[in-house]
Amino acid sequence: MTDRILAKKFSWQELDILRGLAALFMIINHGGYEILIPDLATHGISGFIIFIGSFAPVLFFFITGVGYGLQSSQKIKPNYWSDVIYKVIILILADQFFFWKNGQLIGLDFLGFIAFLTLVMAGIRVCKKPLFYVITGFSVIPILRYFIGPYLDHNSIQIPSLVTWVIGTKGLPNISYSLSPWLAYPLIGYVVGIAVIKYQKKLESERLGIITQLFLLSLFPIIISLFFWYKGASFFRWGTVSLGFYLFSFAILLVSLAFILLVKVNPPSMISQEKLSEKLSLRGVASLAFVPIHYTLIALVTLIGIKNLNFLMFTFAIAIIIPLSFFLAHQVNLWSYWLAKSQNHRIWIWIILMLSSLIVALTIFYGQKNSVGGTFLASFGQILLCFLFVVRW
Repeated sequence: MTDRILAKKFSWQELDILRGLAALFMIINHGGYEILIPDLATHGISGFIIFIGSFAPVLFFFITGVGYGLQSSQKIKPNYWSDVIYKVIILILADQFFFWKNGQLIGLDFLGFIAFLTLVMAGIRVCKKPLFYVITGFSVIPILRYFIGPYLDHNSIQIPSLVTWVIGTKGLPNISYSLSPWLAYPLIGYVVGIAVIKYQKKLESERLGIITQLFLLSLFPIIISLFFWYKGASFFRWGTVSLGFYLFSFAILLVSLAFILLVKVNPPSMISQEKLSEKLSLRGVASLAFVPIHYTLIALVTLIGIKNLNFLMFTFAIAIIIPLSFFLAHQVNLWSYWLAKSQNHRIWIWIILMLSSLIVALTIFYGQKNSVGGTFLASFGQILLCFLFVVRW
């Protein structure tokens, strides 16, 4: 009973820092391709930094699994599934704005895939043997993607689009993420979440030792990835994920876990541990609001002609976009909780619903590829949906 109570109250602050790190990756990657000289975005040191930023989805999908792992010992609430479905619907609607702004009706992008992962992980959490399904799934996924899929392609065996999406060897129109291997990250994240709950005291008492072990473990996928790179292997992830990218992603996960644990170690006296953690953290709806906010800021930068920058100028531009994105995302989080506590919160819900409906109509009507107006409308609509995550009837 005591363990159950402790589990209910447990909150792993490092997870908020990991969200912030994933957000940094996302800004660097998207900003790099939009405002950096194209050649610099794919070559040299700058190209490597932009490449590291492309692992942002890996971290975000992993975080989804960790979150459910941390909840694994909590009592299932009576409204568990209605709450899950509610969040999934909001994420799917927010995701469709990525397509509506380009004149497309429907698709599956980052937020929509998180909605799918939310359903999967929510289902696993309530299973009698969640770890069995997690470990089995994590083991089967690379086999599907890197053995069965290539075999089917090599023998020109025709398969339905749904099976293609499950296997992940080919890209599909308007679909950014396939089930394999992307589902592997929340599955392993779930295991990490359970481990954090089980070994939380050890995490505190032996933190430096665990950090060292994580860094040492990361050397294995790094060395293997370097061998693949030396042999000329691909490190591609758009539409379909190459084996090189998949292997190196586990080095990124291990180093990222070591980093967030290190941030909570007492830093030099001139740095406040609380302020450092706070600046790097994204909590609540801020992690969702951050997505449209950083897209909008990057679009504004390019709109005023700031693009094709050298690496130094790009660094200055990103150094402005990053803190501004975090600040605005935190403000959306604060406003959403203020609305939720307001005595007139139901009126606000109707206002948000009517505004959202209007924005949807305008985005669909005016949406066309590379439209600045469509981008701003979509971002505004997505931010409005962020409020609905918190403000309830």
